[in-house]
Amino acid sequence: MRKSLVLSVAFILFLLTSCYQKETISSKLAMEKDVEKIAVSRIEDSVSLAELNGQDAKKLIEVISHHAIKQEGIVNMSSPEYMVKLYTKADVEQIYFWIGETGETSSLRLEDDTHTIFTVSAKVTAT
Repeated sequence: MRKSLVLSVAFILFLLTSCYQKETISSKLAMEKDVEKIAVSRIEDSVSLAELNGQDAKKLIEVISHHAIKQEGIVNMSSPEYMVKLYTKADVEQIYFWIGETGETSSLRLEDDTHTIFTVSAKVTAT
């Protein structure tokens, strides 16, 4: 169960490039930063689920930069389920993540922007 959940989180993040629109998460994240490591953990109990380093982390950031679509309006979400940390030489950025069930979208939000969420299509969530 835990392994499939980790794979689902990583796969959804990896597939985030299919729905590019005017403002994606790349315009919010400092994508020019050199991400050295990505860590995924469950918020409920702070259990670390996965880590990506080096080239794998860089590839994942490229994918993230093209898939998550900004949603307009007021954000009213439950507490996030997962946290993804992006480590660079100078900084750590956190992204909060909600994974949808089959047929539902998934959502993510940057730690410092509580008024904006980005979604991933139900099709991508299902894969």
